[in-house]
Amino acid sequence: MDLTPLGKTRIGGKKRSLRAAFARRTQRQVSLMVFVKWIQGTMCNLFCWNIYIHHSLSILMTNENEAFVFTSFLFSFINMFRESHESFFSQSHHQYFSDGRLALLQFKHQFSSTGSSYVSTCRAAYSKTSLWNESSSDYCIWDCVTCHDSTGHVIGLDLTCSQLQGTFNQNSSLFQLHHLRVLNLAFNNFSGSLIPAEIDWLKNLVQRNLSFSSFSGRVPSNISYLVNLVSLDLSSMSLQLDEMTFTNVLGNLTKLEVLSLSSVNISSKMPLNVSSSLTYLDVQGTELLNEFPLSSFSFPNLQTLSLSSNLNLYLDLTKFNWSSVSSSLLELDLSYTNTTGNCQILLEMSSL
Repeated sequence: MDLTPLGKTRIGGKKRSLRAAFARRTQRQVSLMVFVKWIQGTMCNLFCWNIYIHHSLSILMTNENEAFVFTSFLFSFINMFRESHESFFSQSHHQYFSDGRLALLQFKHQFSSTGSSYVSTCRAAYSKTSLWNESSSDYCIWDCVTCHDSTGHVIGLDLTCSQLQGTFNQNSSLFQLHHLRVLNLAFNNFSGSLIPAEIDWLKNLVQRNLSFSSFSGRVPSNISYLVNLVSLDLSSMSLQLDEMTFTNVLGNLTKLEVLSLSSVNISSKMPLNVSSSLTYLDVQGTELLNEFPLSSFSFPNLQTLSLSSNLNLYLDLTKFNWSSVSSSLLELDLSYTNTTGNCQILLEMSSL
């Protein structure tokens, strides 16, 4: 009997069986890899999990009992992962709100609210922080506190005329409110405190008003790092602004639209590089020196310009590039400055 064909058939069948087994194992490995990647990249709902699991199990397993056991185990794992995931973010969310509330309360207790030297200036001065209900965990309902609708982050704090009195600490808890966009502390009494250099921690600030709050000393240079500022008011008779910081504020804060430095001691010349986004510039009583560079200025959006009460500031109206501002300028104050030239040109500007 010739066994060769039978031998060949058996050998061929064995090879085919090995190839099939290898293919099934490879397919299982690939499916497992895809499944693991899918778990890592997606948090699908249970319906999606169910479809994908049964689809994968149809390839990975042929025994229904094994598939049932594996499915039960996998669902238990998924639920455990989901619960721990939700618990983690819930704790983080709660922790943030606890930290935000604590930061506000620490700021409140830093000052007394017995009165302020600016009470007569404010039409509706009252101790706003004394109305904060410390037993409430929801600080978003506190007076003068604004929170983001979806995240709950503190984005606004308006304590104008709040009768705050005391020293403003350099490490104030206020700087923990990193999402703060609007900060208004005008007309309070911070007893000659320095403006903290840590102010640049509040990178998201868009509006900052510290006017007439009894801050004193030199304005920190890193105020020019707050590149998102749209409005900045430092008006005060007790602050000094050095020439370099003054130059950087006007040149680097390209989004700045409103700048009020009334009565701040600058005692330097006006820089040439000024943000074209300015609509309001008040530098009255700042001891500006030398000739105001009228010929180099371009104010395409400027509506108000106050240069008054700078006796050592020289202006030659004939050098002013009026075409760069005449279409937008609504108010111009040159009183008590050393001005030369024909003022008739001011009367002929249609926008004034």
